[in-house]
Amino acid sequence: MENPKNNFDELIARKDYNGALQLLKSMESEGDASSWLYCNLAWLLGIRGSKEEALSYLKKVEARNDNKFNKWVFSETAGNLSALNRPGEAVVYLKKAIEAGRDDAWVNFLMGFNLNKIEDYQSALIYLQKAKELGRNDAQLLFETGWALGNSGRNAEAIDYLRAALELSPDDIPTLNELGWNYGKLGEHKIAIGYYNQIKDLGHDDVNVNSEIGWNLGSLDRPEEALEYLRKAEKLSDEPSAFLYSEMARNLRKLEEYEEALEALQKAANLGRDDYWIHAEMAWNLLQLGRLSEALGQFRKSNQYKPDDRWILSQIGYCLGETGKYEEAIEYYLRAKSQGRDDHWLNGRIGWTLSKLGQSEDALKYLKRAEAQGDRLPAWMAFEIALNLRALGRCEEAIPYLLPAAAEEPDNYHIQSETALNLARLGRYDEAAPYFARARQLNAEPEPWFLAEEATNLERTGDYAGAAECYEKLLKDEDADKGAIYYRLGICAKNRNLASAAMDYFKKAQSFGKDDQELLSEMAPLVNKSENPREALAILRQLEASEPMSEKLASDLAYCHLQLEEYDEAFHYLTKARDLGRNDSWLAENTGFILGKAEKYDQALACYERAIALQDQPQGSTYYKAGKLANILGKYGQANEFFQKALQYGVINGEILTENAWTLNKMQKHLSALTYIEQALDIDKNNATAWNELGWTLVQLDRFNEGLNAFEKSEQIKPDDPWVLKQIAYTYENLGKYADALTYFKRARDLMADKTPQEIQDEIWFLEKKTSRQTPAGSDTVRPMEAPRPQERVRHEDSLKIPDNSPPAEKSPVPEPATAPLSSEAAAESENRPAEEEFSAPAAEREEIPAERPLRSAQEARIEAEARPEEAPRSAEPQRPVETELRIRPEAVTKPAETPGGARQNENSGKNAGIRRNIFPENPIGNKGENTKKKEKFADFAEMTGSARDSEQKPAKPQNTRPVERKKTARQESKLFRNLLILLLIGVTAFFIYAVFKIKDSSESILEFILSKF
Repeated sequence: MENPKNNFDELIARKDYNGALQLLKSMESEGDASSWLYCNLAWLLGIRGSKEEALSYLKKVEARNDNKFNKWVFSETAGNLSALNRPGEAVVYLKKAIEAGRDDAWVNFLMGFNLNKIEDYQSALIYLQKAKELGRNDAQLLFETGWALGNSGRNAEAIDYLRAALELSPDDIPTLNELGWNYGKLGEHKIAIGYYNQIKDLGHDDVNVNSEIGWNLGSLDRPEEALEYLRKAEKLSDEPSAFLYSEMARNLRKLEEYEEALEALQKAANLGRDDYWIHAEMAWNLLQLGRLSEALGQFRKSNQYKPDDRWILSQIGYCLGETGKYEEAIEYYLRAKSQGRDDHWLNGRIGWTLSKLGQSEDALKYLKRAEAQGDRLPAWMAFEIALNLRALGRCEEAIPYLLPAAAEEPDNYHIQSETALNLARLGRYDEAAPYFARARQLNAEPEPWFLAEEATNLERTGDYAGAAECYEKLLKDEDADKGAIYYRLGICAKNRNLASAAMDYFKKAQSFGKDDQELLSEMAPLVNKSENPREALAILRQLEASEPMSEKLASDLAYCHLQLEEYDEAFHYLTKARDLGRNDSWLAENTGFILGKAEKYDQALACYERAIALQDQPQGSTYYKAGKLANILGKYGQANEFFQKALQYGVINGEILTENAWTLNKMQKHLSALTYIEQALDIDKNNATAWNELGWTLVQLDRFNEGLNAFEKSEQIKPDDPWVLKQIAYTYENLGKYADALTYFKRARDLMADKTPQEIQDEIWFLEKKTSRQTPAGSDTVRPMEAPRPQERVRHEDSLKIPDNSPPAEKSPVPEPATAPLSSEAAAESENRPAEEEFSAPAAEREEIPAERPLRSAQEARIEAEARPEEAPRSAEPQRPVETELRIRPEAVTKPAETPGGARQNENSGKNAGIRRNIFPENPIGNKGENTKKKEKFADFAEMTGSARDSEQKPAKPQNTRPVERKKTARQESKLFRNLLILLLIGVTAFFIYAVFKIKDSSESILEFILSKF
């Protein structure tokens, strides 16, 4: 009978491992459970990679404790466990194998290999050395020896073994990697990078290679390059390591990317890194970001790992000091000093901290020691020395420290302010001024002490405006003596000739408890010079009660009421001033102003004409306002003359040029209007109103495409203005571009929402019908367009002020309102108030009657001209609604400054400045809803105008007319004719039926009945 073991040997000899395995399995199935069978099955399964199954057979043999097989079983078990990366278990079985008598090169090598894996490098070296002595000296043994040496810190020895391994196995990637790692440990970073680049050249570009190159580049202080490799390693890694994120943080910190560095450090911490370095690194990054409390916490964690580290102790002291914990900071600084640190920085910080504790003498000792230790004195330390010298009253000694420090650090607020303060204390105010100014530039919100010192210094140098600014800021301090501050503000205002402001400040000083002879002596000379209208009015009322009324007093009272928009009272005192003999342009212009508020435009215009006649030096602003009144009255020729005069006398801006162009368009002088509009646009290319007027003018000249371009410019400036969109829509319609026209009409409708005029709805309906049937362009007559809305114009503020002619100056002149400050809220309200509110009818009325102008093609214009009589004017244009055509917005009533000898002087000449004031509300005078009553109340102003006009002759107010939306097309006329014909037929039929019923019982014929009726 054939022996299965012999067959097995033959199969092994032929290397037919599959056949051998099948044979052994068949033997096992037939009941063979011998140790020989199990050992051979384990061996074959191990060869085939079935390590776990191999171990199961080895365990069975091991359980039998057969000395014949133990040595082999222990060795084979260790080999399989090592292959399964279970090095600890492998070491146990290898020891058993050695104890059982197997102590050859293979077992010792395998022992060293697995000890390396469990990081027992010293033991690994013993077994590897024994394996070498027993005859093994291949590349693998050399590599494992190099690995153990490198991880034991013996990097130079490791390199020798690794290079020997590389000679035996060139281009071996693990060996190249270990050479790079060991060279990096020795600080030979360029050589290390060379080895890692060899690995990359071999096509092995993995996480480890990139992270190691990044580490070496970072160690060469090339952080940007290092980060490129580290970030690549992060992308290649499914699970980036704490080492990788730590290296990224290290390089990010070098690049001062502290936030990103912190993120990387946190990732490293999340992966389990928790040591001295990571907490110290986190603390440093937090410190650079100014997050002192967090930095302090991290430094404390780092200190737990190294309690006596003097750098950590110093940093903890720094954080405590910067967070105001000076006593505790001193403790840590002294602990660092006890650990041997005694340098320039530490002594300076101790001195700084003692200075904060008010211990100037001790602080100076440490600071002087730091000064002696350093090669040069840093600016911050010079500042600290000077600070303590001033605290000890030694300002002269402080100056030599401060001047070089201030020159070295011109952007350091503390150094600049300390220099200023010491110079001021020494009475060197002019020298101190630039340092105060520089400190203010560097700190918009300085400390109260600084503001007080600077204000005092500015007063002493005569800069009262600057001093007042400091005092105003000082008022924000809750602990400030507000009575004293308001008093100093009053002194500054008085020295700036701002009497009203001075009075106001002195009154406030009184309200805060300063009520002494010093204050009263300052207030007395200012009683009649207040520029605060309400305050001035109160003073003038007292004067009115205590002395006879004079022309000047009446004028001053009128002026105050005008400023306060109390027009009834202003009228009363203007009348008194006139009765007392005043007859000048100031009185006439303010009279015109109030008449304009009462909507007595003809009388207001007469007043402005009289003001012009009384002016010694013609004022362009007066002509401008007269021109706008003439426009309201529809006197376009006269308005044009006034505008020309205004331009002649210096009022040249985009608003007047546009207004004049509008007037010329009303006069049908479109080419002349075009010139003015172009001038307006030369001044301001962003004048939307001028672009509107240009577009409208060009369309009147049948230059539709150019007009469209102008309207589109306006749209660019005001993209959501429905009026502009309507104009563009009409122009597109006249060009036959109905789809574009429909788009713009719809945009206008969407912007108007529930306030959409019917005209737009009609146009949309018309164009939707037209575009749906694809009517050829030009089949209908030209569409109408709207004239530019005057309320959209931004009124030029110089042209809207109350006239500048002053009240009389026999005693003391009325203060100029042009210099009276408005509150920020009032100024904002005046600047931002919509133009239509300035001098307009109620909003509902404006919405119901939009202004439009019809457009005609050149051909239609010629046909129309031929059809009308010679004497007939050009086709009438619908006028702009009166409520939007012109609203004068006088800005302020002004008066001249005092003149020698008390002579009255007109200061209108060349002045256009003033406070913008909206004094044409919808209810111009008095309470709301009393316009009619006010018109009657001001009726007698007609006799004040000095005009020869009959006051009863009132020019008709322009009517709010809606232009015809479209001329009737031929199709519409045909439809109308058809409807009339139908109505006629119905009438005739009805009459005939009526006649039949009337004569049905008589012998009279229908014809006779009809004839009898006619």
